[in-house]
Amino acid sequence: MHYRKIFQRTAGWSALILILVSGSPGQAVGDAAPVSQTDPALDTSGPFTTVRPCTLLDTRRRKQGPALRSDVRKLVRAHVRKCGIPESSTSVSLKATVFQPTGQGNLRFYRGDITPPSPHSAILRFQRGRVVSRRVVVPVSEDCDIAVLPFVAGGGETHVLLEVTGFYE
Repeated sequence: MHYRKIFQRTAGWSALILILVSGSPGQAVGDAAPVSQTDPALDTSGPFTTVRPCTLLDTRRRKQGPALRSDVRKLVRAHVRKCGIPESSTSVSLKATVFQPTGQGNLRFYRGDITPPSPHSAILRFQRGRVVSRRVVVPVSEDCDIAVLPFVAGGGETHVLLEVTGFYE
């Protein structure tokens, strides 16, 4: 299985849609039409390559926890040998899941070398106590880092699972 990207552009907005299609992991989908990104740092002009879902971060695990606190940025290294993401990748596709949020809020995903986050950052919104999942495409820094910044009402916290599903080179 791999993803094929479809791009929809209308005056004033654009959308990148990933569709699951048959095939094998590691198979390049090929060069698709360049995408007019909403985030200027997002480079999806190269081929998209899938990988088996691989965990980059799971704050429920003792070694990767604790839960992310509101307004505290977490850097995650996207280049992980076990996940098959090369250092030459420009963006990664992630399945982001929120567990046990203590309040309403959102997660912002952006390049790890940018502070504060770009107004064009990918966002995952959630409600207190609900499990929410979303696929996001995030640009990586020169060091292959991505940043995750939670905002939780009342200064709360949330657990986060990030699984990489593919990358752009």
